[in-house]
Amino acid sequence: MIVTMNKLFSLFVLVSLCLIVHSQEDPCGTTHGCFRDPPGCYPPSECTYYVSWTGNTADSSLVDFEVSVDVGSGDKYAAMGLSQNDQMPESDIYMCRSNQTMVGYYPSSKSITSADERELKGISNEVVDPIVDGDLHCTFSRMIDLTETDPEFFSLNDDLYVLVAFGELSGNTPSYHTGAGRWLTSDPVDLLDVGLKASDDDPCGKTHGCYRDPENCYPPSECTYYVSWTGNTADSSLVDFEVSVDVGSGDKYAAMGLSQNDQMPESDIYMCRSDQTMVGYYPSSKSISSADERELKGISNEVVDPIVDGDLHCTFSRMIELDEDDPEFFSMNDDLYVLVAFGELSGGTTPSYHTGAGRFLTSEPVDLLDTSSAETDLKLPRARKAHASLMVIGWMGFASTGIMFARYMKPFMSEQTLCGNKVWFNSHRINMISAFACFVSAFIVIFAVKKEFVDSEIRVIYAHGIIGCIAVGLGVINPIMAIFRPHPGTPNRPIFNYAHRTVGILGWTFAMVAILLASDFYFDFARESITDVNAFWTITVFLIIGVVIIILFEVFECTVAQQDSAPSADIALRQPGDQVSTVTVPPTAHPAERWRSMIFSLALLDILICTIVMVVFIIQVEI
Repeated sequence: MIVTMNKLFSLFVLVSLCLIVHSQEDPCGTTHGCFRDPPGCYPPSECTYYVSWTGNTADSSLVDFEVSVDVGSGDKYAAMGLSQNDQMPESDIYMCRSNQTMVGYYPSSKSITSADERELKGISNEVVDPIVDGDLHCTFSRMIDLTETDPEFFSLNDDLYVLVAFGELSGNTPSYHTGAGRWLTSDPVDLLDVGLKASDDDPCGKTHGCYRDPENCYPPSECTYYVSWTGNTADSSLVDFEVSVDVGSGDKYAAMGLSQNDQMPESDIYMCRSDQTMVGYYPSSKSISSADERELKGISNEVVDPIVDGDLHCTFSRMIELDEDDPEFFSMNDDLYVLVAFGELSGGTTPSYHTGAGRFLTSEPVDLLDTSSAETDLKLPRARKAHASLMVIGWMGFASTGIMFARYMKPFMSEQTLCGNKVWFNSHRINMISAFACFVSAFIVIFAVKKEFVDSEIRVIYAHGIIGCIAVGLGVINPIMAIFRPHPGTPNRPIFNYAHRTVGILGWTFAMVAILLASDFYFDFARESITDVNAFWTITVFLIIGVVIIILFEVFECTVAQQDSAPSADIALRQPGDQVSTVTVPPTAHPAERWRSMIFSLALLDILICTIVMVVFIIQVEI
């Protein structure tokens, strides 16, 4: 018994010592100043990003920096910047690259170019480690102040903003990081101090409940959208809300809604407008522009700030529950969905429809009397991705290939068979069945999640829905027609051929128009990227090459037809009394058929490359 107690005591002492040693490992706030996320994360490999600074023990004119960012794999960079404002342009940037090199920049705009690369003045002891488990880590020392005057080298005697960013490398050239790959301290930092810094000021999950994007973004100005809630310290019957949305410039609104379901109709909406006013709505439909403003019941302490750097920010307090019974005022004793939306104001006061890219929704009802953070509902964005991918694969990929086989390869493969049928027919049938499966699945996916037809004030979106439905309808009708096709040689067969061809081409044409319209609005999810431009030009190039190929095929068909029907100009030389014999010449491939193969190969290459590129763009869109 004594031996057992001694063992337990020894184990307790060992565990206690390990915990003490581990707690002392984190230098932030004791020997180092830190900017990191999640708050309190340590070691650096456990952080999304980690920057620390401390005075160099051997040289008092230096400050030692450590940078670690979760960048993933491939050719990447992790950069730390020092700035006199909260913007990347005109910042003193130190970039660690996955090839274990370090470079300096002082960019004049958000688009870093090779021209901005500059000498690493005042930098020493730089070490860049290879990427390990997705983390790019580097250390270096920087002089506090240069003896020479250099306006691009900021003195650490002044408080400075600390910026962190990461992104892809094209060769050695950094690409733009996008909003999800950039973080900024909420205030200028004293880099000669070691106190806990801005990232540890994030109240979310501690004193406030939050709904925001990107994940863990802070301060609110660094978020695409940010909503927080916390109990009012002076009045327990109130909950304080803070709303900040990146709306851009002009006459805009940022709205927060509380809903008993996951829809905007019949939601309790509070709208902050760029003219520094706040209004309430309880819309009966998605057309909020036609809804009537209503009294801001239970609302107090409302403050709407003017737009600063694209961010519309407001704060207000809301009563948990009204004394009077009002069905349009939901009690926060019940869990509620939180919605966020932004858009244009018509006439400075009337809100327009926000579009899909300007609306966000929690994945489930939220306890607004709790301080835990909420998550975004990803069902609809993911359904949109699946819908778009399947439509592109079905129409651009399979349907285009099937049409090409039926229209242009029938004469070329007239006698060749595969599985008991002619090659061109089986190829056409396999592709069209695959296309049918893709676009029907895409149609079901979007309706199953959205649970309604397109309801939008944006004409492009509405037109996409209408034209897409026509394409799917024609795509369903055509295989049904094929099942009941007349036998070859019967009087009705030519009529079927014409109708089948017309319905198929019309369906494909409507589908291409719908995809073109979609490329104009779908990719607005990633507002900081240029994916929408790439997608639009990809489908445009696909169609242009397709038209050229069709012209080449039609010219080829006419040329072959003329050559085959033209009588021979050769005249046989024979003497009187000669016998004329008939010689049977075995059929040979037309000498122009090799051109048919080349044109068809070009068509398949166009279809394959453009379809893959479009799907890749869709997958890469951030949600």
